[in-house]
Amino acid sequence: MYRKILSVYLFSVVAGASFAQAQSDDVVVAVDDIRITTDDVRHYMEERLASGVSPDAFASSKGITQSVENILSLRRLGKMARDAGFVSSEQIEWEVALYRERLQYREWVKSLVDKEISSTSWDAAAREEYIANSEKYFIGSDQVRVSHILIGTDDRSSEEAKSLAEKVLKEVKKSGSDFEALVEQYSNDPSAETNKGDLGFFGKGQMVPAFEAAAFDLSKAKPVSDLVETEFGFHIIKFIDKRAPRKLTFDEAKKQIIPELQSKVPSTIRSRLTMEARSVSADAAVINEEALKKLEKKLLEQ
Repeated sequence: MYRKILSVYLFSVVAGASFAQAQSDDVVVAVDDIRITTDDVRHYMEERLASGVSPDAFASSKGITQSVENILSLRRLGKMARDAGFVSSEQIEWEVALYRERLQYREWVKSLVDKEISSTSWDAAAREEYIANSEKYFIGSDQVRVSHILIGTDDRSSEEAKSLAEKVLKEVKKSGSDFEALVEQYSNDPSAETNKGDLGFFGKGQMVPAFEAAAFDLSKAKPVSDLVETEFGFHIIKFIDKRAPRKLTFDEAKKQIIPELQSKVPSTIRSRLTMEARSVSADAAVINEEALKKLEKKLLEQ
């Protein structure tokens, strides 16, 4: 995207501005003997993007103009240093050479990444991952749906509440009992007026521990709990339904898998190349032990 923005913007600058000192249509700024070309701006933006700058920084005329100004400032500062008689030190020359090596390596890796991404059958790679690690591709969590009757302790003692709860539990367990009617008759849960005791689906960590444990222990084979005591009083819990995490289909999962696999390509390539670069045979390496010891001594004495 930024390439398109760059080309359109620079075309408008070149077409609409007059540079008396410019010798080429590619020159967008000319100050004294300094020329900033469209290639300069393109390379600068590529370098900034590779350094982690967001493409949004160049997604406006202001951002591109700022890039041109930055290049011009750097060029003028360099010229000022030369005019002042500053001569590049050995360290600077060495760092420039090393930086050039790093840039060459970075661009090479980038080309290898592009090649691998474009040549890989990502659907096949994603399917292999989907099969090998199928347990990773689920959505949701274990949930249970229950209804309950709360015999509270706000207006009665704990003993009275427990006695009443035991009576209600016996009614619940009678064949043909109407749980919803018993909720309306006995429950002290304020929400029972609207939900008739039905708490809907909930997962672990959403209810107080004792209530949660009893609810998740229920099933079609064991539809009603014993009395469950919590800080709110005594609960009688009735099972309604359960649902487990749903496994994503391959078409759903691959939307997650492919980007993850592709994101690993650069580090995989860099690791492979680094291992190769460091795999030097003993016969191929010539080590000057004396020079190495002198260097170690000098550095350690500093």
